[in-house]
Formats: sequence, C-alpha cells, structure tokens
Amino acid sequence: MYWSRWPNQSVSANDVWYSFVASSYQANISITSTFANPNVALYSGTCGALGGGVGGCAVGTGGSVSLTVTQMVIGTTYYLQISGNGTQSGTFNLTISNSKNCNSCDNSATITASPLPVSGTYAPGQTVSFCFHVNNWTQVNSNWLHGVTMSFGSGWNLASLTTTPPPSCSGTGTWSYYPGGETASFNNSVWPAGFYYETSSGASCACTNANPGDNFGDNCSGAISAANWNFCFTIQVATGCNPGSDLSVTVNTSSDGQSGSWSAGGCTGDPATVFQAVGASGATLVSVNSGTICAGSSMVLTATGGTTYSWSPATGLSATTGASVTASPAVTTTYIVTGTTGGGCTGTATAVVTVDPHPVITVNNPSICRGASVVLTASGATSYVWSPATGLSATTGASVTANPTSTTTYTITGTSGGCTGTVTAVVTVNPLPIVTVNSGSICKGNSMVLNAGGASTYSWTPATGLSATTGASVTANPTVTTIYTVTGTSAAGCTATATSTITV
Repeated sequence: MYWSRWPNQSVSANDVWYSFVASSYQANISITSTFANPNVALYSGTCGALGGGVGGCAVGTGGSVSLTVTQMVIGTTYYLQISGNGTQSGTFNLTISNSKNCNSCDNSATITASPLPVSGTYAPGQTVSFCFHVNNWTQVNSNWLHGVTMSFGSGWNLASLTTTPPPSCSGTGTWSYYPGGETASFNNSVWPAGFYYETSSGASCACTNANPGDNFGDNCSGAISAANWNFCFTIQVATGCNPGSDLSVTVNTSSDGQSGSWSAGGCTGDPATVFQAVGASGATLVSVNSGTICAGSSMVLTATGGTTYSWSPATGLSATTGASVTASPAVTTTYIVTGTTGGGCTGTATAVVTVDPHPVITVNNPSICRGASVVLTASGATSYVWSPATGLSATTGASVTANPTSTTTYTITGTSGGCTGTVTAVVTVNPLPIVTVNSGSICKGNSMVLNAGGASTYSWTPATGLSATTGASVTANPTVTTIYTVTGTSAAGCTATATSTITV
C-alpha cells in the first residue's frame, strides 16, 4: 500500500489504488476497515487519464462500506480507489465478487409443439405449430428483451412459415415478425429474420423508419406470465420422402444491447432453446385385411396408413385405386396394395383372399310305391338341411326317411367351412296296381278259368286246385269252395291283391 492524494476525492485523503479487468457486467464491492469512515470509488479510462466514477462513490460508517457497480464492460480495465476520508489510516479487507452469471438474461424458456412428433418423427407435408415462451427475464446491464429469432433444420419448408407475434408486455411498443431481419443501430450488427420489438414512443423511438434496430426492447423482467411473450409460428415439413431429415428448431433471444440501440452490452450468455425431431422413415406403414370367401362370393379389402392407394393385380377387383375395393376372385389370390402419403412416401402390404370351393353334394334318387318309405342319404358336406319338410322324418342330418304320398323333389343344402352346395333328390312315388279277378260257381268235379287283370305279372295262392300259380289266367278245379288270392305286380314293381271265390 502507498499513500497519496487524489484530486477527485472531496477532501485530501490517504488512499490506495487497485486495478482489475472486468469479467462480468456487475461488481459487488465490500470493505471492512479499522478506520471509521472508509471511502470507495470506481473509475474507468487509463491510469494517466481516469474517467468519472463508473459507479459513484460510497462513504461508510463504523469501518464498513459497500458499493454495487453495474453496466460494466467485460474486458475493460477499471481502477478502484480506497481512502480513509482524510487523514484516517489503518488496515482493511477488500472483497469484489459477482452476484451471479451476469451474461444471462433469459433464465428460463420453453418451446411447445403441436402435434408432438411420433417416436421423434414427423411425416412429410405435416404441419406443426410451435410456441416459444420466455418464463423469466433478468435485465442484466438494464438490457430489455428485444428479439426472438428461429433457425430451422433442413427438413422444414421455410416458405410455409407463418408467425403470430405476442402483444407488448410493457405496453410501449409492438412485437412484429421481420422476414428480412434488421440492423442494430448500436454497433451496426446485422440480425436475421425474427420477432423484434419496435417502441412507439420515447427518446428511443425513431418512428419514421419502423426499424426495430434503432430502439429499445420490451421493458418487463422477472417471472413472465403465461399471457405475455408467447412467440408462436407454424411451419410445414418439406414434402418428398426424406427419412431422417433434420426437423430441429433452435430459438435464440437477444437484448436491446445486442440487436437494438442500448449501448450497454448484456445477455450474451443466453442459451438457445432447441426442439429436436427428424423426418419419418421412407416407407409409410400400410396395413390391409385378408379373408376367406366362398367361390362366387366377394369381400371388401380396406387399406390404412397412406393417403392414396393402388392395387394389383386387377383380377377380381372392383377397382384398382382407393382405400377400399371389393374383391371377388375365382381362386385364392394375393393382392398388393401400395399406399402413398401426402409427402410422397410409399409402403406396401399384401392381402390374401382365400377362395374355398362349394361342397359337391350327392344324394340318392329312389322310387317307391305309394305308402312305402325310403332312406335318403347325402354326402360331400359337414352338415345338411332338407326342404320341404313334407313326408320327411327330419329336416337336418346326413340321412332322413322319406315317405311322400306323391312324387316329390327335395332340396338338400350342404355346408362345409362356411360354404354351401345344393342338390335335389327326387323321390318317385309309383301307384299301386288295381288288380281284378273273376269269381264263380262250379259243380264238383268241374273247373273254371280265372282271369286276372290290372297288373303286369300275377301270382296265385293257394295252389290247391289250380293249374298254375302264375300267369294272368289259371284253371281252377277245387273240390270244395275255395278263395284264391291273386297278387298283381305292376311294371314299377308295385303290388296289389284281389280275391276270387270259387263256389263248389
């Protein structure tokens, strides 16, 4: 320590000097001493030509004094004078510190996206809406929020960008989106497209050119309500199939000491807010149903996952384009559907239409005599239904008994695996013959001829006294009165009987 006199002190004083290079925008100076009234002052300039006190002077009591200096320039050398306010002398402890990271103004920000990416991806041509919100702002070096700029990954369609600026938080100007960017009047730095604040009144307003680079920012600080500083924009993913394309969005903030007219720097340490996503894979996920039909039937095939669709082969299809088509192939067929998204990505899926044949049903076609019955047996299927019910013992089952009174056609429907086949069974009912025969009286020892009619063949019983037991005519010579039975058989094999009484 050395003692000297400096003319900027209010009185001649014993003093000591220090120099330091600023590493932040704010210094907190604290001195405790053995003398009653320590003085402290901070100067800029050079050792040979000091400027005025940057933060002013402070005079302490009780041996202590403190001074907070703001709006310092990082990298600049400053000079610190400590004195005893006159002839006071003694020892002291000096502490200089930063209160926090003075480079950062944007202490908290969030970005929201709607809709959110699916597994981190967006589809080609998809439109996404974003909102960037500054949650908390610290006015380091009196810097106000002045700009919000966005940079987009190569996978976005920049021509589709639309923006929605927020209202003014302080009410002294207007937020607008400037697609051509702007130039800061403080240092002529060029800033890219983004949201910038244009003040509408006050000494900072150069309202004739509507250039936001020549004025201050939006004067709000601390916690920012949800109603303020929401910078929203909508953008579309580029069309075309670009799997893995960069769909990041990076948002940066700038203070009026960076992109405006405020001469005190600050906020250079504000972090970027980054949203990450990539373009969806090249193939869109197309799905389609398969199914089984019976020969001659049809089913609807419906594809999902694309915007437009094409189908092949055309065989058996109602159309070769569209999300849904009707398929009615004659044999089992595999169809390929190609789905295309609005962004031009394609994907394929296969639909197998299995064609089951109709069962071939067989059944007997019998003939019966009136009053008789017959068993009808069907085969070729798993289950069977019979109609009409007239003359049948049942209407289901592989075998039924039929006893119609007249010739009847039955329809049998057989089912196997959901497919059906039909066949008809004709039960022919033949009539019974009407047999006639003569009767008569004879004297004992005599004979007579019995003639039968109405049938094709005949048989006679009993044989006693008859010349034969077959034939349309026989000679009867019974010794006693006898009743003969003649059985006539028609050409269809049906039989009937008649009796002849020979009275002796």
